[in-house]
Order: sequence, then structure tokens, then C-alpha cells
Amino acid sequence: MKRQETLIKFFTKKRKDDCDSNNPCTSDPQEKNTSIEDQAIVNNQERDKQKTVQHGSKHYRPGNFQASYAKEFGDWIVIKRGVHNQVVEVTCNWCCSFKTQADTSSKFVLGYKDSFKRETFKIHERSVSHRNCERLYKAQKNPESTPMAKCMLKMDMEEVENLKKFFITAHFIAYWNKPYSDFEKQIELIRKLGIPVKEKYVNRTMCTEFIYNIASSTRKILMEDISKSPCVGLLLDGSTDISVTASVAVYMRYITEGHVAESFVGLEELPNETADAYMTAFNSLSLRLGVNLFDKGKVVGLATDGARTMLGAHGGVAAKLTAYIPYLVVIHCVAHRLQLAVLDSLKTVSFMQHVETTLRGLYIYYHSSPKRSSQLKKAAAALQIQLLKLKDINAVRRVVSKEQALQAFLKNFFKKRQAVVFHLQDSSNDSSYAPKAKGLLKAICNFRFLKYCHFLHDFLTVLRPLSLLFQRESLMLSEIKPSVNHAISFLSKLEHNPGEMESLFLSEVTSTGLFKEVQLERVETETYYQKDRKTILSDAKACLTERFKTLEATVAQNVSIFDTMKWPDGKRLSDYGDDELYQLVHHFKALLSNMGASTESLKKEMLLDEWFRLKVLGKDQSFPHLCQQVMQRPERFPVLSKLMPIVLVLPTSSASCERGFSRMNCIKTDLRSRLTQANLDTLMLIGLSGASVKKFNPCESIRLWHESRRTPMHY
Repeated sequence: MKRQETLIKFFTKKRKDDCDSNNPCTSDPQEKNTSIEDQAIVNNQERDKQKTVQHGSKHYRPGNFQASYAKEFGDWIVIKRGVHNQVVEVTCNWCCSFKTQADTSSKFVLGYKDSFKRETFKIHERSVSHRNCERLYKAQKNPESTPMAKCMLKMDMEEVENLKKFFITAHFIAYWNKPYSDFEKQIELIRKLGIPVKEKYVNRTMCTEFIYNIASSTRKILMEDISKSPCVGLLLDGSTDISVTASVAVYMRYITEGHVAESFVGLEELPNETADAYMTAFNSLSLRLGVNLFDKGKVVGLATDGARTMLGAHGGVAAKLTAYIPYLVVIHCVAHRLQLAVLDSLKTVSFMQHVETTLRGLYIYYHSSPKRSSQLKKAAAALQIQLLKLKDINAVRRVVSKEQALQAFLKNFFKKRQAVVFHLQDSSNDSSYAPKAKGLLKAICNFRFLKYCHFLHDFLTVLRPLSLLFQRESLMLSEIKPSVNHAISFLSKLEHNPGEMESLFLSEVTSTGLFKEVQLERVETETYYQKDRKTILSDAKACLTERFKTLEATVAQNVSIFDTMKWPDGKRLSDYGDDELYQLVHHFKALLSNMGASTESLKKEMLLDEWFRLKVLGKDQSFPHLCQQVMQRPERFPVLSKLMPIVLVLPTSSASCERGFSRMNCIKTDLRSRLTQANLDTLMLIGLSGASVKKFNPCESIRLWHESRRTPMHY
């Protein structure tokens, strides 16, 4: 300390002597760069060292850091303390944050360790470099407060409003399957309506970029919803588009806001239709989505069609996934099972093939010729009747399409004046297509054909509700078996009594074969008809039982205990479903443990006690409503609150995938056959899982687009 004081006195005296002799002050370069704060410290150093004040038993030195300094300059100083909590160093937070604008030789940048004075802090606070750093620091913390930031913010708001128009237009293009080239036309229409739109970004390339970001925001929201679901189910199906490119569509079944939803998550191209190709496509889609589609702790079920590639016992996709996820529940699509059961029952009677061929031939006869279709409409107008449009009996919706095609044909035939018969009779005289018209006329004016058509309509009417139920997204496994049994009971009634349409036909036709002023050709005896009728109905019941028999020996049968409407009354309810519940818990034991169920709660005694409490709570309640209550009370139902969501998300049908392929065929048409797989996936995601045009909010899409741009968003 004495040595330091001696040096300070020496340099102070030398500076004074040099100035008194009227000589220029000479000092080394280091001294020339001495800051204002350093000079103030040097000038006051001697005085500070000499002053000491006695305060009781403690000595006070004015150079120590005072608590009042922290209050006065606390906005910008940073204090470093040492032993005994003494302040050993002070720096300026603002200057250290922006060293390019700060005085780098200042003690408040390098670290101020000398005796502290209020004047020294004030000198630094008034310095130009410190004030520049202060403005930069405050602008960084609150950019909207600066004049430049306010100007830029105004520009941003104008740009955002302009971008909203672009993104809403791009979303409209994608949602309604319009070509990207329509983007410029839509913007031009907006301008014609008097809405100001800037010229920038109005081209096909930017439309593609906007749609990509809309899909990205849609997928982000979707995956966030799926991630919140405790477990999920997978729906898979493959198809080929107009360019003969094989693809696999992946849907997920999950719980959102207390209800079950099925959403499209991605479309992936297949190099070939083998199980290994499917697995490769799933891995590729997982990487693209950033999630594991086959997460052992989340995926509980798989629904797909009955193709060998999917359900092969050894090398199928389901077998590969089951080897990886042992508790995975694999369901053959129930809608597909129903269709196979119907086809199996009808093919036992050869005449049914003739009925379908004739109805399809009649549809093609008019559908493939605008001229014949126009002539049929003119004939209906001349006869003053309203004609129903003929439909294809082999359309996409399977059983429903057959029933609708039959209904359209029979309703047209039941009119007092037969427009179809009249037109076919007139066409029989036209040499260009007379043979075909004569053949169709002879086929539909046959007593046997019409009688079978009316019976087939009654038969399909029984199965139509079942088909619609099996295509519903919210369908649960517990609903399948009771619905099938209900349909079988109706088919049994139909065996002994004719249906509505058959009874109506028999009441309208005369003994001579005259029906609605049309003379029918009678070549059918009642014996053969009754035999075929009984064969179809008995085979249908057997096929339904056989096709859905596998549900009885699997987990799917055990989940039926959660159908609260089927619970028994009284004492029988106390023991109802005990064994089935224990089997379910045993099947999903690894998953339940992973979801947080304790070993103690999985014991049979604790489990049955929990099951009894659930039956007391859930009597006369629907299962979805009961499930919501149980999931909200995990402390009371530690196992069932985790098991019931698993039951909810178990998939039953791949009908959603079929609807997705219908959308794909609407997007990728002959005119857009060169649409890339990435763009096709993007458009399907927006159309199937995105918001409608009315509900679409472009803000998140704009933010993602702005973050991905290399240049700023301002003009």
C-alpha cells in the first residue's frame, strides 16, 4: 500500500511540474488513453486515503462501496462480492452488453476495483459511450418503444395484413382442390372487388410456398393434440393414384377434448407393395413427422384391411408390428368384413350375379352416353314424371351403394309410366345400339329379375345401418358384436316373412304378369325362388357369424364389459365382468405400468375393488361420459383411468383411409397427374385434417413462413 501511495504522489507531482514550466505535457501512449474516471480517481486518491471516521468500534473509509450506490445506479451496475460479502468489483451491464459502442478502456468495462466514489459513478453515467449503450439496451428490451422500431412495426402490420390475404387465398386453393395457377386469378378477383393487395408474392411459386407453410402449421397443431392423448391407435391402408403410384395412408385415432377423433397424418409413397416396403415407408414418415409412429408406450391398436401384405400370419405388417409391440391389438376392418360376408352370401346363388350385371349394364348404358342420357330425360319430361338418377351398384361405399342403386332403379320402375322402359323400347328401333337396348329391356322386364331385385333391396336394407355404423369414426369395439347379432336377428325374421319391398311388388303384380302397365315375362316358379331366398339368408347369417367370430376370442370381446347399456341389474352386477377385466389388465400390464400404474394397484384384489366402484358410478351412463369422469379422477381409479382411454382409442375400421383415398383421387386427377408426392400429402393434410375456409386463421402459418425466409418481411 505504501508503495502504491508513493507512486501516486510521484506521478501527480510530475504532471504539476511539467505544466508549470509551460512545456507540453509528455506522457506515454498508455497515459494518453487514460479515461476521465481514472483522472478523477487519481486526483482524489490522496484525499480519500487520509480521511477516516470513527463509528463506535468500527472504522469507516469513504472509498468503500455504499449501499446507496446500488439504489442510485442499480439499473446498470453489476456487483461482484468477495470474502465477507465485500464488494470487490463493479461493472456496467449496459456497456459490457454492447462493447462495440462502449469505451473499452473504462474501468466499468474492464472491472472497477479501486476505491468507490459517487462522483465516479456519475461521471461514467454522463459519458457519451454509456448513453449510447443505454439506448441500445433499452431498445433491445423494448423494441416497440424506439422511433425506428415503431416505424418498422407499422410496416410489419401492413405486410401482415397483406400476407393474410395471400394465405387465406392459398388455403382456399388447397382446401377446394384448385390448381396452383388459380392463385393469381383469385388475387386479381380480390382486386376487382376493391380490396387492396400488393403486387409482391403474386405467383404460382409463392402459392406453393404458402400452402406448404399452411400444412406445416396444420400438422404442428395436429401433432400437439395427438401428443396430449395418453395413447393412440393406427389406421393403415394402401392404394394407387391416377399415375399408378402406390401409397400408404396413415391415420391416428386419439382422444382430444374428451372425445375420440381420427385424423390423417401422412401419405407415403411405396416402392412396392411388400411388408418391408410398408415398414420402410412408416420409418420415413416417422422421421418426417418427428415422432415415432410405433411408440411402445403409446400405440395400442392397429386397424387395416384384410390384404395378405397387412395381415399375413408370418410376414405381414401386423405380424412385424406385433413382434415389436406384444400387446398391440390388430383389428381387421369391420366394414371390410361386412362387405366380404355379403359377397360370400350372394355368390352362392348364381342368378344374383345376373342381377348385378344387369343393373350395372343399365347404369353404364346411360352414364357412358350423354345422348342416351338426354333422351331418357326428355322421355321422362314427356311422360310428366320425375326421374331418379341411376347409380352404380359397385360404388365405393359397398353395401350402402348397392342398396342405393337398387332403390333408384325400383323407384323409377314403380312409377305409373315407365320412362326407362319407354326409352329402351324406342331405342330398340335404332340400328346403332338396338341390340344392347333390346337385351336390357328383356332383362329388366323379367318377373324373376324384378322379384329378386325387390328381395335384394329388403336384404340390403337390413345390413345398411350396420354398414353405416361400421364406417363411423367414434365406433367402439364393444358396439360391434351386439350390432352384428341385431342384424342376424332381423335376417331371421326375413326368412319367415317377406320384406316391405317384396310385399309391395307381390301386391302390385297381377296373375298374368302385368306390373305397372308393363307385361313381364314369367319363367320363374315359386319353388326355386323360395329355395334361393332361404339359401341367401341362411348363408348371410353364417357368413356374418364366421367373419366376426374372431372378435370373440380376442381382447375385442373383453372390452364389451364397458358397454354400460348391457350391464345386468341387481346382484348380478356385482360379479359382472371380473374375469374379462382381469384379462384386459393382464394384456396391457406392461403399458399400464409404463403409464404410471403401481404394482400394488395391478393386483387382482385392488383391481376388482376399483371395478366395483366404477360399476356403482357408471350405472345408466354412456361409456364416453363415464370415461371422462374416470379420467378426471385418477386418484380414485388409478388403473381404470389409464385402461379406459386405451379401450376408447382401439381402432375398429379403416373406413377413414378409404375416405382419404377418395380425397386423393379428387386432388390428383388426369389433369394433375404430375403432382408430386410431397404436394399431394400437403393438399390431403389441409383438406382432411385442416380447418375449414371459414375457421382458418393464417397467423401461425405466416409466422412459420416468416421464420423460414432468409430476407426480412419488409418491402
